[in-house]
Amino acid sequence: MSIKSKRLSLTLVLLLLLSCSFPVSAQEKAQLAQQALALRQARARAQARIEEAADALSDYFKEKAALPESPSEMDAFLVSNYGRITGEALAGNAGPSPNGSKRTLGGINIYFDPRVGSLTQINRKLQFPADWSGNPFELNIVSDGKSNFVVWAASENGKLDDLYCFAPLAAAGSGSP
Repeated sequence: MSIKSKRLSLTLVLLLLLSCSFPVSAQEKAQLAQQALALRQARARAQARIEEAADALSDYFKEKAALPESPSEMDAFLVSNYGRITGEALAGNAGPSPNGSKRTLGGINIYFDPRVGSLTQINRKLQFPADWSGNPFELNIVSDGKSNFVVWAASENGKLDDLYCFAPLAAAGSGSP
């Protein structure tokens, strides 16, 4: 199902719910409309952050001829690009913290995974490793430390969805962002 048809399907479901024959109060209709608006805004915010993170990684690669791999490199990347990715200032002395193998700062995770360079596409959709998972709309930046990366966020149901993924073919797999 294409991105447009997914959005169209969601819109049609919401319109159906808003105009269905069972009794729905004006307050319930307003709540559904408000929830739909909040979901659209969360999706748009996630997509904008994904694109900014991908641009920041490309710039990092151009400057250093590699991508962040060590915890200190990942921390430096997060701190220096937090404002660019989120559009928000970094609060006080906030800094990245360990979260398993990930480094985390304000809803952005960055981690190293050598499998990034071998991600494949089937029907123009990336096939992610089964152990990749995340919270809805939380940004995940994954690099192999060399020249391959992917930036993704799970959809509202917690599943990986290429609607919320940025992995240009030039950057994911070919060695040049």
